[in-house]
Amino acid sequence: VGDNALALAGRLMSDHRIRTIFAVAAATDISERNGFKIISGLKSAALAGCDHVVLHYSNYGYQARGVPFTLRNVARKLRGRLPGRWVTTFHEIYASGPPWRSAFWVRPFQVGIARQLIDLSDSCVVSNVVIKQEVLRHDGAKKVYLVPVMSNFGEPSLESLTVKSPRHWTICGGTALIE
Repeated sequence: VGDNALALAGRLMSDHRIRTIFAVAAATDISERNGFKIISGLKSAALAGCDHVVLHYSNYGYQARGVPFTLRNVARKLRGRLPGRWVTTFHEIYASGPPWRSAFWVRPFQVGIARQLIDLSDSCVVSNVVIKQEVLRHDGAKKVYLVPVMSNFGEPSLESLTVKSPRHWTICGGTALIE
């Protein structure tokens, strides 16, 4: 998520001269990355004085159980004072699991927070069709853009694939692939 946010900030600056300030969830001593200012802690984000927000949402990135009530509260406060647009990029939306896993019990809270963030957003960016369907199920009129996240592993060299059907593959993805 961090690589994606940095790449977007770089393009916004180079292509449109739009300055980005990062507000990170946890307290940190780092105040700058790649020339971009970093505000430490979510509560400080409400004081940032920004015109627009791009929220990169991965619920477990904001709270260990994936129930980021603090993020939701800060987002509500910030959205009420924001003169411009709010775009939420959903890298994930909520978890699921059997009753003996905590994901089963926290899912209703995760769904509620995700829906509240959808409501705050002018538009949403998602990385897969499943998340797009979930956003539209909640708000069928919401503008949703499907933009797959590119891997930062890089592309394999095609010259090294000398056989038509290689026997060894590395497949990167979420738990849905193995379920």
